[in-house]
Amino acid sequence: MASRRGGRSRPQGDQEGSILEGSWLWIALPVGVLALIAALWYLVIAPGAEPAPPPTATPGPGAAVEATLTPLPPMNVSTAVPASAESTAAAMSAPTAAARPATVQVGARVQVTGTNGAGLRLRQSPSTDSVTLQFASDGAQFVVVDGPQQADDITWWKIDDQNGLVGWASGDYLKVVP
Repeated sequence: MASRRGGRSRPQGDQEGSILEGSWLWIALPVGVLALIAALWYLVIAPGAEPAPPPTATPGPGAAVEATLTPLPPMNVSTAVPASAESTAAAMSAPTAAARPATVQVGARVQVTGTNGAGLRLRQSPSTDSVTLQFASDGAQFVVVDGPQQADDITWWKIDDQNGLVGWASGDYLKVVP
């Protein structure tokens, strides 16, 4: 074999395995892995990193209240119909649906809940000594027609199933339904 400059000869197959020729791979591989981790972090963790703020207490009388406004979506102007003064006045005076009460009260629609399958006793009068008329199962719905009455450390409500069953029941097992 003829020698090259410097007097050393090099075998033909050794040129591809040189450590200097593949050194770019040792730099690009860790940089690529770090870029992939950063991209996954940004897509998965970063948008949901901050939890929603906890609800704040209701301010007392005389306290300043800060309102937060949410913008409405843009209105499609091409389909908007101008309202006349008469239709606006009619719309403003039109009766609206009665708001459902959030707590048990006369007129509220309630549902029996929390009896663990035992049922709720409907009694002839608001007392634990009163005659039991019937048991109402969990999920049964009624309309509150009278009450509240306090007896035996229980708040009693007179409820009606609108099918002839009317009786007094403990408010502890009644939940307002929408």
